[in-house]
Amino acid sequence: LGDAWHHGFVTMLVDLAPWLALGLVLAAAVGAAVPAGWIAENVGTGLWPKVAMLFVGIPLYICATSSTPLAWSLVAAGLSPGAAIVLLLSGPATNMATMGWVIKDLGVKALVVYLLAIAAVSLGAGVVFDAYFADMVRIAPAAGAHEHGGSIWGLVQMMGAGAFSAGLVWALWVRVRPAKQAKACCASAPASGSCCAGEPKKASCCSSGAKADVPLPLGGCCGGNGRSGSESQGGGSSCGCGSKG
Repeated sequence: LGDAWHHGFVTMLVDLAPWLALGLVLAAAVGAAVPAGWIAENVGTGLWPKVAMLFVGIPLYICATSSTPLAWSLVAAGLSPGAAIVLLLSGPATNMATMGWVIKDLGVKALVVYLLAIAAVSLGAGVVFDAYFADMVRIAPAAGAHEHGGSIWGLVQMMGAGAFSAGLVWALWVRVRPAKQAKACCASAPASGSCCAGEPKKASCCSSGAKADVPLPLGGCCGGNGRSGSESQGGGSSCGCGSKG
């Protein structure tokens, strides 16, 4: 239970924090800029909004974590729930980088089949959802505050929102802090080319000739040769300075 709690409320929160924050910011922007019902009145609720969401979702990488609050704000603004389903399915499924890789390694024919499959499943799911389940969707007014009348449930909601906001800010800080430390460490030892992503005082640098590295929770030592710690002299479980890891 302890491991599950740590994974759900620490590990996953830190991993998803940037995408979730981006989704909440986009949802707030849409909710503030687009009046409730505007999309339904000016764009419609038929097949065209679904096709539009398909052309928005396929070329752009929209992480599922960030697209969920964005889809909520669009539905609140009048987008049909089926069109939101199209965005939720097609957005995380592919992007321009993935399509470029498919063309390079698998060919144009594979790309066509790949995109047709995504489009067919996304549009089909959107049409079916609007036909059979759209009436079940109940959404609050677009980005509007709600009066809970001082009820216990309203208090629980506010406390939950506050706890979640605090956790999100903490998770973003956890992600930013190691990057700042690594930058400072690299700047302090440019000649050796080594850098420590974690606490500099707790890690030895591979290029210094140390026999072993001290593994760090959020990083470790990188060798001057640019290889990961596991490939260099110290054998630490970390990545090279400037590497994607």
